[in-house]
Amino acid sequence: MQPVEKISKLGWAWLAGLFVAFATYWLLSYCDTATILQPRNNDVLEVVFWAAGGVGLVSAFVGYTTTSGALVSRLVLATLVYGLFGALSALLLLGTTSNIVQNLIYFPAAQTHSFSALIPISRAYVGHSRTCAAENSCWNVQTMPIWSDLNVFEGDYRFMLENRRPNDAGQDDAEISSLGYHCLRVKLQKAGQAMRIIDSGSQTLPKGSVVLCPDGGLREIMLDPYEH
Repeated sequence: MQPVEKISKLGWAWLAGLFVAFATYWLLSYCDTATILQPRNNDVLEVVFWAAGGVGLVSAFVGYTTTSGALVSRLVLATLVYGLFGALSALLLLGTTSNIVQNLIYFPAAQTHSFSALIPISRAYVGHSRTCAAENSCWNVQTMPIWSDLNVFEGDYRFMLENRRPNDAGQDDAEISSLGYHCLRVKLQKAGQAMRIIDSGSQTLPKGSVVLCPDGGLREIMLDPYEH
């Protein structure tokens, strides 16, 4: 396959813009430190996905029209570099920005109250992603009865492995069925009907967040108010 002969100035400028968008997401992720449990704004998430897909298509078009050379090479470059990188950058940036904005809207400081809490874990799994820091792996837990997907440290995941639910016959270390046997010890905040987990979002929950649920398991969120 012959290489692409030339990328125009517009093509390079577009790529630079995508790198700026990704760098902006990386910086904003340090401000995305909470996971909203309620309300569940799935319509916002849908808009983010559609917008990211649109950016990916436009980016692929720009990549194809601003390059010259062999057709196959231009198509590969437009699809794998411009298209996928454009969609990924837009998804990460728009998703993180929307999370931060929603947190600001739903949780004004004067109306926000803090609680300690135990939240039952439904399942845990090991994910594989280039965005994960340690050995290309990351450790995730999903909560119940309100669903959320959160990152934990490896030590917390190992604790779940070493203390599997008695009826969990799973042999795969990459998947743990908890069903309320394990809990997350977290800090919650409420403002009206809105509720969120702090010290999470784009961040990993603090070490030691996973514990065994009292009485062998829970089926609802347990709230314990404390002074803010």
